[in-house]
Amino acid sequence: MNVENTGIVTELMNNTLQKLLPKIPTSKSDITGHLSKNLKQLMLQADVDSSELSQHTNLTISTINRLRSGSSSVNPTVTTLIPIANYFGVSIESLI
Repeated sequence: MNVENTGIVTELMNNTLQKLLPKIPTSKSDITGHLSKNLKQLMLQADVDSSELSQHTNLTISTINRLRSGSSSVNPTVTTLIPIANYFGVSIESLI
């Protein structure tokens, strides 16, 4: 296989992988954006407000509101995401 064909094969493989693999958020803004959207949806479906979620997760209302808003000041950690995921019965991956 010559160099030109190698480049074409590599490009085809990359294009195929991009189509097959789900889009995984990698930047902080992607993660907070997905988290915000998904948390709002879960709270709406469960008819839960920030106060009630706070009581069940031991997170502050302020933290929950920042997560919901997608605030750039929020830095979601595993210790923040685990109680939310557990409450809604979802994986951390599905939150972000």
